[in-house]
Amino acid sequence: MRVNCQSNATVQFEVLGRDQREEVLRAALEVMEDPGIDIFNEDALTILRSLGASVEGSRVHIPSHVVRKALLTAPSSLAPRVQEQIQAILADAEARYATSS
Repeated sequence: MRVNCQSNATVQFEVLGRDQREEVLRAALEVMEDPGIDIFNEDALTILRSLGASVEGSRVHIPSHVVRKALLTAPSSLAPRVQEQIQAILADAEARYATSS
């Protein structure tokens, strides 16, 4: 993955470029579908199953079209704490994927 090293005189800056964001999204979609993710909340499993995800015990395989539809209905900006949680989840999923393949 490419890295941006850019200094800005103002507070506004872009951490990832557009192509990098698309690469992260593609990788996240791939991981969510195969190998899938473990979810231990029964309500979440029920909702995901109703949306078209394949559920095998706690392992959920979420098709990319389900995720993309959810992204279209999500707020355009997230609070910084939520962004940190998403980054941690993606890092954990990447680590699990790397050790399972």
